[in-house]
Amino acid sequence: GNCPFYLPAAFSPNSDGINDVFRVFTATGTTSKLRSFTIHNRWGGLVFGATDADPETTAWDGKVKGQPAASGLYLYQVTLEDEEGQVQVRRGSVILVR
Repeated sequence: GNCPFYLPAAFSPNSDGINDVFRVFTATGTTSKLRSFTIHNRWGGLVFGATDADPETTAWDGKVKGQPAASGLYLYQVTLEDEEGQVQVRRGSVILVR
């Protein structure tokens, strides 16, 4: 029931088609459910949140309330459930590069 996944250390939402969104990458061929995915700014303000979602299509586009978020460090928490019902929680940080 191991569902390996990773999140990039940085992303650059500049519409160049490369690393434009921040999302969870799961192992090929696994079917997992994103129970929750939250991203906060350094002051603890929520900038992105999703629950009970598909990890393949759930991503932060680097905007907050429709406006481009500032460059810098953001904190995330991911709760992922694999096909056997095992839950993994991961916390970390991502750098938004403009």
